[in-house]
Amino acid sequence: MKPQTLGVREEPRLTEQQFGNFQNVVDVREQKSERIKYGRFYYRFPLGESGLDVYNRASSFINTLYRDFEDEDIVKGEKTLSDESREMATDIMAISNTLN
Repeated sequence: MKPQTLGVREEPRLTEQQFGNFQNVVDVREQKSERIKYGRFYYRFPLGESGLDVYNRASSFINTLYRDFEDEDIVKGEKTLSDESREMATDIMAISNTLN
């Protein structure tokens, strides 16, 4: 019987949004006010990232995964997934199991 898990590695594109450093209460209030004016999706926190940054990162991950899944030789089992896509598929399954 073949092992279920072929390998595990961290995927940096699958992380939560980085909001920066919230040490100064006055700065936080100013940043939140600025975020409301600029737009929640597009505002990038100092030393953090915007919703758009997160969207682009996650989209890149999903596109890489789908590229390998569209390869008919992989679907038929005649060719294996790249190491990167195999590990990403494992990450998605782990996330899915955690959410269910």
